[in-house]
Amino acid sequence: MKRSAEGEAILLSGLLHNYLSSMVNSRELERAPDIYGPDYRLHCDGRIVAGRADYLAMLTEYFASEPTLRVSVNDLIMTASHVAAVLTKSTSAPEPTSWEAIAIWRFEGGAVAEAWTEQDWLGRREPSRETLPELPWDADAWIGAFADSNDQVDASARAWLGSGAQLGLSAVIDGAPALQWPVLAPDEVVVNKLISAGSRFAFHATLTGPYAGGLGSEEHLGERCRLDVAGIGGTDAAGQVNSVRISSDRLGLLRRMKAAGPARTLTSDGTRV
Repeated sequence: MKRSAEGEAILLSGLLHNYLSSMVNSRELERAPDIYGPDYRLHCDGRIVAGRADYLAMLTEYFASEPTLRVSVNDLIMTASHVAAVLTKSTSAPEPTSWEAIAIWRFEGGAVAEAWTEQDWLGRREPSRETLPELPWDADAWIGAFADSNDQVDASARAWLGSGAQLGLSAVIDGAPALQWPVLAPDEVVVNKLISAGSRFAFHATLTGPYAGGLGSEEHLGERCRLDVAGIGGTDAAGQVNSVRISSDRLGLLRRMKAAGPARTLTSDGTRV
């Protein structure tokens, strides 16, 4: 028998709470078979981790390097099969620090089947970045984030992304207003995942375009680069995008540019040789 919308919300809220509370904050990795499907897939910064076993191996290594890691939930949207959230990750050692992440989870058969996520590793070095208030740590309270998918919001979000994700004053990227975020001027956007819940939406996308600076690697200005982003946004009464919050792995981009070596020469016609 098909579950009601309320039943779906209760199920997904409980699964997400178990994942974040048990798997992340309490390190109860033995509970993984109760939370992840065997074919679980994680998409992050252009990489795919395929299979629950490989993901757990990665998670074990990550927890060993971050023994004081804690995750809190700052914002949430939920549909019958997906949940998206703005998260704050924090550690207390070797010194207190926090950074933002945004994730979309797809649920299937009562388990987490797939996830798309990005986190601002560079934000760990920028403690002045804006953070959102923490939501109550209560699965029952999260049920209110449930809403049906909305075709009009899907179309508006896809059009906004397809236009190069034109960012205005209502956009916050990696904890800073968009106008203070010069990292990339995207001219190509590939939407990897998009969901809507009522008037809100969440996405994972790959942006490609010339590097615009801001990461201390100005010798690469104008070079084409790739940046994967995850975001949660909202629409107005007319269904148009009016706000968005994005997390990206700026540190991964910086490392890729440095690994590529010295910038190539910019010729008079704007190409690099």
